[in-house]
Amino acid sequence: PVDIQDDGKPRGLHFFSINANIRRQFEFLQETWCNNPRFNSLYDNKDPIIGDNDGSGHMTIQRSLIRKRINNLPRFVTVKGGGYFFMPSITAMQFMVNCG
Repeated sequence: PVDIQDDGKPRGLHFFSINANIRRQFEFLQETWCNNPRFNSLYDNKDPIIGDNDGSGHMTIQRSLIRKRINNLPRFVTVKGGGYFFMPSITAMQFMVNCG
């Protein structure tokens, strides 16, 4: 809501994703959708929440007759870290369960 005052407390978000193919799933979405300024026939937009924005970005709200453009979007999310962590396959986990 617009009328809520910032209480100054830090906020956070953890994102976890389990993919069969990291390149064709997560990395594809990041590159092709979130950080592609020309996604969906736009010209210079990045995703306003999870895109790599620098505080001077734009967002276009597309409508059938009239578009609304919001300028100078602040950075909403700051990435503090990340990593790729691999899990054993289902076959490997079944093998480990049956070993004991």
